[in-house]
Amino acid sequence: MSCPLNSTTLEEICKEASKPVLEATEYDGEKSAEMNQAVIYGVLNALNKKTQSYKWVVSSTLVQKLPDDHPSRGVHAAHAACWNVEKDGMTTIKESGQAIDVILSIMWISI
Repeated sequence: MSCPLNSTTLEEICKEASKPVLEATEYDGEKSAEMNQAVIYGVLNALNKKTQSYKWVVSSTLVQKLPDDHPSRGVHAAHAACWNVEKDGMTTIKESGQAIDVILSIMWISI
């Protein structure tokens, strides 16, 4: 099933919630948990305002960008679920900033 919100709306929600992290000029590992929490709750609050007929699950991964001459970083994430494929679903959205990428996975589960 496609998302209960159109992709443009979903992308705008993710971009807005990620904005403070994307504006960072460097990665600060000590603040990463706080930044991730702010992004996740920003997305969840916006999703709940748009539709309350779904349960939402949001996960966020912050990825530090490295200089061009640095060996590339590897990131791998996987998700699995058992659900009603006609009513439930999942998507992943990536937002990029100067120092950090934010990878958001959003799942919707029909109530």
